Amino acid sequence: MFEKIIQEADRALALGKIQDWVLKSEVTDSQELFFVKDRLDMNRRADTKEYALTVYVDHEEEKEGMVDKTRGSSTAQFGPDDSDEEIVEKIARAGEEASYINNPWFPLPDNGGEPGHDMVQASTIHEFSHKHEEVFQAFFADRGGLAKVNSAEIFCQDVQVRLASSQGLRTSYPANLFQFELVTDAEGKNDPVEVFRIYTLSGPDVDKIREVVDAQLEETQARAQADQAQAMEDVTVAITGDEVEDFFKMYTSRLSAMSVYNGLSKEEPGLAFAHDQEGPEVKDPVSLRLNPFLAHSPYAVPVDSYGTLLAPYPLLDKGQVMNLASSAPHSYYLGMENKGKCSTFEVDGGSADLDKAMKEDHLEIIKFSSFDFSPLTGNFGGEFRLAKLVKEGKESYISGGSISVNLFKSADKISYSKETIQRPRSITPKAILIQGVQLAGEEEE
Repeated sequence: MFEKIIQEADRALALGKIQDWVLKSEVTDSQELFFVKDRLDMNRRADTKEYALTVYVDHEEEKEGMVDKTRGSSTAQFGPDDSDEEIVEKIARAGEEASYINNPWFPLPDNGGEPGHDMVQASTIHEFSHKHEEVFQAFFADRGGLAKVNSAEIFCQDVQVRLASSQGLRTSYPANLFQFELVTDAEGKNDPVEVFRIYTLSGPDVDKIREVVDAQLEETQARAQADQAQAMEDVTVAITGDEVEDFFKMYTSRLSAMSVYNGLSKEEPGLAFAHDQEGPEVKDPVSLRLNPFLAHSPYAVPVDSYGTLLAPYPLLDKGQVMNLASSAPHSYYLGMENKGKCSTFEVDGGSADLDKAMKEDHLEIIKFSSFDFSPLTGNFGGEFRLAKLVKEGKESYISGGSISVNLFKSADKISYSKETIQRPRSITPKAILIQGVQLAGEEEE
């Protein structure tokens, strides 16, 4: 089927109906298991094949003596049982749809060949079958606490991705993942507490699964015991959850060629990060690089969706902009080199001694209800579901408060831990520390 689609896409290209194409296929072998408490309720296996062909149609129009060249695109989806006639018809329809779109023209990457980095992943399903009992114990072993595992749904996926383009790209790579939905519950002070969360790993890492389940059970029990947050002034806040990764997406978003082209960012290589923003001196300048080969992440890729072969490259070095996260269209529009774009990144550890900070008075936000952030304004924060308050050596759990901070206006109060940890799409500092925060909550009577 893959070769059939290429053959018909090349035929449409030769006839001038389209000017470029990129084909992506995903062949997936998946297994799904659903447990109610520790009882297996469902176990099923499925194979799927999906094909997506993006076609590009170019237009030329003379304006004031100049030729204005534009490009439209549209994507056709194919199933494994599509006939030759259906393939031809879908490509023709996609070409027609693309002909109505007039975006600025850009070239597809002309870098055909195999990526220089070999993506190797063990079969998730095979590995799970050999670790089934260990994984089961990681989920359902009795920890003896108030919180319990209510249910768990496990997804093992072995995915083989193939990419081809009219510019000569022919490559394939695995994109396997181990995903699970976990529901934990406990009796609260007033009402029952239930926590539902989805986790994605590159494989059935028993130690990591146990760590995740332990953490969610502890969070569930803490939420069951938590008091309503009270309003407080001048609090040192430590953010330690996966929201740390979201926080650093403010950096990757502002440092993207697309944001710069669309006027949402004024970042420029050679200048300091956020040079256009007024604020105090930065306390802990950030060093950040894109790494498409992040070994622990299921989102690691050797090539982007336009067919650019990827390699790691820096965006920031101690607060200085080194590059923009590029893509085929927006790098061309800005007249810069196209290095390609990925969603996985690394951030160096900062200057903060986390062990020392955690011994002093602080509020550790463990989980937000909804973490909001704006790369444009630098505002971030939101209401939290659970936080641990350390005050005068005593610990207590609170819920229902909220914080609001601005990345640029509070640059002299924000630091990052020296320690870094793995997160789904990144390696980032273990904690963000912010001094002098105003905590919104119930007012004391």
